[in-house]
Amino acid sequence: MSATQPISPDSGTYVLLFGPQALSFGEEALKSLRTALTESNDYKWILDTISELPSYWSTLITKFPKLQEIPGEKLLNDLDGWIKTGVVDQTTFQLPNILLTPLVILTQLTQFSRYLLLNFPSGTAQGLDPHAAFAKRNVKTMGFCTGLLSASVVSSSSNRATFQEYGAVAVRLAMIIGALVDAQDVSDRLHGRSKSFAAAWSSPAMAADFIRILDCFPEVIPTDYTW
Repeated sequence: MSATQPISPDSGTYVLLFGPQALSFGEEALKSLRTALTESNDYKWILDTISELPSYWSTLITKFPKLQEIPGEKLLNDLDGWIKTGVVDQTTFQLPNILLTPLVILTQLTQFSRYLLLNFPSGTAQGLDPHAAFAKRNVKTMGFCTGLLSASVVSSSSNRATFQEYGAVAVRLAMIIGALVDAQDVSDRLHGRSKSFAAAWSSPAMAADFIRILDCFPEVIPTDYTW
């Protein structure tokens, strides 16, 4: 999501799009996110959420033993340290999904917060809740892949308190989803890292051929057929 321009007031229907999982998250992107989070008290709830993530790890590996394949608690503590200090180890900055996925959510939620500041500056200055004002607008939200979590937060929030509550849940879910992907990649060394592909067809015959070809590769897991 990009939050660079305000929308005109109260006319028509607007759609906010939250994009899919990023393939990488560079040092500069992390520095930019850290600057946004640490320069405003509005994001204290995000800093608290990040700090709490390592405390969930022991419970998670009890529920999902396969997560023991990755050093999740250390990675989450590293993320917390990066955000607090701004010091990043450049030699190990190839982020696993346990960090990458929540960082995508955090970026989208902070961008949405800046979007609110652009559209409701007077209300914010007067101490009013821009989230409550936004909820009254005719705005639709749509999320793709990872962005579905962010879109759910925005569309379900009626005020600042619920936005922060649901936002924290989305960050925790993103962490769990990313950790499970990383653990699967480690345990599936025979076939290498997991990959996903999208294909399209223009006729029922082509669809039948596509499914027939997939049936020849039992290791491929189709997640959806859209007709």
